Amino acid sequence: MILPRCRSLGIDGPGPALVLLPGMVGDADTFARQAPLGRLGPVFAVDLPVDPRMDRIPRIAAGIEALLPEGELVLLGVSLGALVARSLARRLGPRVLGVVGVGALPHPRHVPARLRLMAPLLRVVPHGIARRAWRTRVSRAMALEGVPVAEQARLLRRLPPASVGQARLDAVLHLAPDPGPIPAAWLRGQLEREAPWTVAEAAQALPGASVATIPGGHRAHWTHAGAFNAVASGWWRALASPTG
Repeated sequence: MILPRCRSLGIDGPGPALVLLPGMVGDADTFARQAPLGRLGPVFAVDLPVDPRMDRIPRIAAGIEALLPEGELVLLGVSLGALVARSLARRLGPRVLGVVGVGALPHPRHVPARLRLMAPLLRVVPHGIARRAWRTRVSRAMALEGVPVAEQARLLRRLPPASVGQARLDAVLHLAPDPGPIPAAWLRGQLEREAPWTVAEAAQALPGASVATIPGGHRAHWTHAGAFNAVASGWWRALASPTG
C-alpha cells in the first residue's frame, strides 16, 4: 500500500480550508492547475489511498480522514473524489460546510452500463492485460478532452495498479443512494462524455443541491482550469460565508 498524501497548495490563514479530492485515476498532483486558488486561503489536495482493499466509498473516506486539516472544511471532489467527499461529510458532520461535486454520479441508477460490464472482465483477465486496457482507455479519454500531453504522460506514469483500479470501480458500483441533503453543488461539464446523467436527473436525485453545468468535460480542472477555479472559489466563498 502507498500511503496517501495531503499537499498544501495555499497560504496559511483563518477560515474554512478548501480540500480537493481527485478522481479514480488521479492523485493530489492532479490539481496542479488549481494552485492559483491557494492565493485566496488554505487549500489542500489529498491523494486517494492506493490500496486494493479500499473497495467501498466509506472505506476510502475512512482511509484519508486523518489526513484532513483541522477545523471547518469545504470539500470539492472530482468524479470518484466527489463521492468520497460526500461520505466524509457524513463522517465529519458540522465540520464540513458543504460539498461540491464535479462529474460525479448523483445516484447509483446513473452508473454507466459499460462499467457494470467491465468489472467482471477485469477480475478474470491477467493483471498485465488489465493494466494495459485501463491505461489505453485513460489515455484515449484524456486525448479526446484535450488534456495537455505533458500532463497525460505524468498521470499515466503514476497510474495506480490494476488491482487498485478494480477496487475503485467496485466502490463506484456499490454506491449507495445519498441519505439526505447537505449544502452542496453538483456540477457537470458541458462536454461531459463519462457521466451519463443530466442536470435535471441530478436535481431529482439530490434535492436541495445546486445543480449546474461548467465549461469543459470530465477533466475540466485540467482543460478549463480558469473557469473551474472561478467556480471553485465562488462556492468556497459562498459556503464559508455565515450567510452562504
